[in-house]
Amino acid sequence: MNYFDDIKIIAGRHLAGCCVHVRSYFPLFYTVEYLHAGRMYWRVDGGNRIILDRPAVFWHRPGVLYEYGPADAAGWDHYYLVLRGARARRLVADGFSILSRDGYVFAAQPAIIREMFMQLIAMAHQLTAATRAEAVIMLERILQLTAFVPASGVLGAYGRKIMELAERMRRQPFAVYSPDVLARDLHVCLGHFRRLFRRHAGRSFHNYLLHCRMRQAAVWLETEGLAVKAAADRAGCADQAQFSKLFKKQIGLSPKQYRQDVLMGAPGYAGRRAESCMREIRQNKGLHA
Repeated sequence: MNYFDDIKIIAGRHLAGCCVHVRSYFPLFYTVEYLHAGRMYWRVDGGNRIILDRPAVFWHRPGVLYEYGPADAAGWDHYYLVLRGARARRLVADGFSILSRDGYVFAAQPAIIREMFMQLIAMAHQLTAATRAEAVIMLERILQLTAFVPASGVLGAYGRKIMELAERMRRQPFAVYSPDVLARDLHVCLGHFRRLFRRHAGRSFHNYLLHCRMRQAAVWLETEGLAVKAAADRAGCADQAQFSKLFKKQIGLSPKQYRQDVLMGAPGYAGRRAESCMREIRQNKGLHA
């Protein structure tokens, strides 16, 4: 058996504006989940009801009653991975669960954690020996980031500004970003700016920007039904083949595969109705209402 074969990713999804209400045990699997934005209520085994109103990693393990849902009409930005296998048990029961009896930990580096969840969800659709190994490493990296949460202020002024920049790039990926100008704004040399960005955002400046742009192209394919050529044109790539190559490198699937394997198999878009959201949760998590 391969060293990494003791974990299976059963499903992975991103639900924007999720408004589902859940009250259930999860007897057959483990999950690792992430609230990136929005507000949700959360309760474990009939304990105190908590409002999660900032980025947080939470998880499910068998034999525990979980209750959660939207804290307001806007819902929350929800990422989840459904896992099985011996390593999944160790990761959740012996890893995440010992961090907090309440079943969640606030995320100290949300941009990095969100990035890893997006990559893991993309990998879940085409696991190979190589991608499974990479997925295991990233899951354990998320555990490490949540286990060693830095004290308030440890990021420092540079770290906070880099994370603000990374979030702006994610929200406005096709704006003009000049590393030289950004370095001057931080009053550091270009080389130090690049090192700071990689340290705090988890990727090089160029790679992070490219990934944000390909993620936006994926949103266009998903929410607007654009043809691949139209998405390439809007992304500023005159060469459709080059666009497809960049898209696959960043997202894990070619644009064509993304449309076929993700969109056709997962009809869940931002702004979906609560009923559709609940249906997808049931299908992928095996809920029984």
